Amino acid sequence: MLTQLECDVLCIGAGGGGIVAAVTAAERGARVIVLSKRPYGSGNTRIAGGLVLLPNISPEDSPEALMRDMVVAGEFLNNQALVETFCERAPHAAELMEQFGVIFSRKRSGTLAPLPVPLAGHGFPRTLTIYSEGVPIGTALRGAASRVGVQVLDETIAVRLIGDGANVAGAIALRWLTGEMVMIRAKQTILATGGLGWLYYPHTSNSRAMTGDGYVLALRAGAELVDMEQQQFIPFALTHPEPMVGIVCGEPAIAGPYGRLLDAKGRQILTRVRMKTRAQVSAAMSLAKEHGIATQHGGMVLDLTPNLKKVLGTKMFEFLKRTFPSMIDAVRRAYGEDAAKGRTPWDVFPTAHYQMGGIKVTPDCRVWGVKNLFAIGEVQGGLHGGNRIGSTSLAELFVFGSLAGNLAAEAASRTGDISVDISTAKETSAHTNSLPGKSGSHKPIFLVRRLQRILWENVGPIRDEGRLTHALEEIQRIREMQSDVCISGRRECNPDWLDAIELDAMLLAGEVIVRSALMRKESRGGHVRLDYTRRDDKAWLKNIVVGMHDDTLALRAEDVPLSRIHLGSKGGANPLRERIQFLILNILPRKAQSKILDARLNLGDDS
Repeated sequence: MLTQLECDVLCIGAGGGGIVAAVTAAERGARVIVLSKRPYGSGNTRIAGGLVLLPNISPEDSPEALMRDMVVAGEFLNNQALVETFCERAPHAAELMEQFGVIFSRKRSGTLAPLPVPLAGHGFPRTLTIYSEGVPIGTALRGAASRVGVQVLDETIAVRLIGDGANVAGAIALRWLTGEMVMIRAKQTILATGGLGWLYYPHTSNSRAMTGDGYVLALRAGAELVDMEQQQFIPFALTHPEPMVGIVCGEPAIAGPYGRLLDAKGRQILTRVRMKTRAQVSAAMSLAKEHGIATQHGGMVLDLTPNLKKVLGTKMFEFLKRTFPSMIDAVRRAYGEDAAKGRTPWDVFPTAHYQMGGIKVTPDCRVWGVKNLFAIGEVQGGLHGGNRIGSTSLAELFVFGSLAGNLAAEAASRTGDISVDISTAKETSAHTNSLPGKSGSHKPIFLVRRLQRILWENVGPIRDEGRLTHALEEIQRIREMQSDVCISGRRECNPDWLDAIELDAMLLAGEVIVRSALMRKESRGGHVRLDYTRRDDKAWLKNIVVGMHDDTLALRAEDVPLSRIHLGSKGGANPLRERIQFLILNILPRKAQSKILDARLNLGDDS
């Protein structure tokens, strides 16, 4: 049986972007349904580090300066029109978050307490922090959705977008706790499904739900994906014990002013780590490992002890421990109290963190080539190019969530009857319903684990043609085994059923990544190739675009329009200015240094 529902706006995904869009549309009078594969208000938003961009903290800052930093850090692959939209609206993101009930860290006086130093890639201090990191964001989102009467279908996975030709008109979904198939007709649909970090498990900071569903839903509906080879690997994650592998323990900033990044032989592999972007640090660490100089746990050594010998280093580490409490707690649990206090080195290696590539959209988040469909958040492509600078993603959810919610509600109010190809909907429902009870040879979760291992080993932080070709061959082998799966016959709360649906999406998403990585014959951003080690602006300042025709992937390269920010532009902090500040500070007596830093870092009793 196929249950049928109808709404004005359907939001697929219930993390930050999806809930913001849903609440915004509901406030405009739209009837809204939200699909959440897991409990809503969770996803990656709930486990976020709680850093939020506010680009008007510094008087010298501006939307133009932020745009320059994002494009330079993204190595010029960014969709600059989309970046411009984001930067113009970013100053209002924090205000909107507080309207939703998110509370930012403040001084005793009640004023905002932003990070006093710029994160890597930023030219100015422009980052706020949230008490308890991502958890209160999820709580606030759930409360906001309840207040405006949004209908939420929990534990519900979208299987296919439906419509008539290039007009999307909702989705077919499985309520996997009950085994009920649902068809939701919608005048406008918003994809907010998050990324695909789970393809690299256990080497990922992402939640269990991030299996690439949204990319595949869009691709099969006629949309195009852009720069899917661009994955961000955040540089500092735990390497052991086994249950904690891949858990993030720090941004480049955690190195502090004097921390050292070493290989297993004690040789420094990168200087001024704190000032480098995530992509730069991850690439250096991965190349060092490729040269056979990793630790016994496969990582590099982050030595923070030099920070403890100077007032500046000690105060900065104290500040970072307070700013990133969950990361320090992870270090404590894995490596002990001395490590958490910076007294002993950390064994670290990059972990999959964020997907920069995604669905190709217009500057107002409408999906190219498909009507009545929006894409926001990590599933959207083009905003970050080849590398994302810290604190942008949470702001992005509220900036584009509110924009898409408003536009979808407005469009829905002008949309008439919804036309749906019922035969396709019934075919999708019948296929999904046929999965329980299959008596093949392979459990879907074992095929998922095999795919994850193949992708990490061959399409992770380091790539070359041989590895990528091997990954493509393995994906095909797993796809052949996919037709011979063993799935429990039960219909209620059947994890095999969910695994089988996710496996199908993960295989296609993985293939898109591999084929895009094979096509880009250079190293740029999160894409590092051993056989093409340099960035090649002459040949490869291009976006790689992927479409699907008759179930076959089609790739092409398009020149990147440099509308505002051009090659040769500089972004990020000024290292000379920081060096001069450090030199002046170190001239002062230790007591004076301590007093200045307590005030600057909000460590003292500010009134």
